[in-house]
Amino acid sequence: MSLAGCPGAERLRNSFPDEISCACGEKVEMWPDEFEIRCPACGRKVERTVPPACIEWCAAAKECVGDRLYDKFMQAREKEGKENVHGKLAAAMRTYFGDDTRRIRHAERVTSLAEGLLKTEDGHHGVVLAASILHDIGIPESEKKHGSAAAVHQEKEGPPVAREIMNTIGIDKKVIDEVCDIIGHHHSPGEKESTNFKIVYDADRLADVLEAMEVTGKIPWRFERGFLTRTAREVFHGLSKKKNTAGGGT
Repeated sequence: MSLAGCPGAERLRNSFPDEISCACGEKVEMWPDEFEIRCPACGRKVERTVPPACIEWCAAAKECVGDRLYDKFMQAREKEGKENVHGKLAAAMRTYFGDDTRRIRHAERVTSLAEGLLKTEDGHHGVVLAASILHDIGIPESEKKHGSAAAVHQEKEGPPVAREIMNTIGIDKKVIDEVCDIIGHHHSPGEKESTNFKIVYDADRLADVLEAMEVTGKIPWRFERGFLTRTAREVFHGLSKKKNTAGGGT
């Protein structure tokens, strides 16, 4: 069969769009070589599942669909794979914490803040998000064995639990080792830390700041000097300016 007649890639080369529904209800046109687009109605990012296609394994794939489309497809597939892994980790974290909704919300908030820091800090996406999701995973064992969720107990009990979860999901060993190292001292930064550690540490502290503000309505200035990244310091001072502008004081 000639490349021009290959049925597997024909849909990717077709010149008519699909209609994808945005969360706001708007129908968004997405062409076959597009895998994410901004909704013109609300501005949200609309994504679709990357369909199975022979270009993932066919030796003639690039010749068949062209370098541009091949690269776009493979990048979208790689991104989807990473998101699936982190979705599984988040689900495992929620299952492990059970009805401890406070710990679950904290882990989700730290992960969201870490994603924001990754936009300007040069960290490893997979390591940072995995460590953020699982950073407090040692709390249940700490409370069971030691009757306390103190940092020293969390840092001891967390890595074995995190390693088991990540092994079950099939995460790369190098990533697992670094994530466990971060969890094993996530309250205790040393003099020289990786960017990945700094992002997770600062995201955790920013989450603590936001949680303290929700309780007291005030900026917890004790956190001001402890951030390890420039971006986190800027976020903190942005929060303080916003609070002062709103009339909340310090």
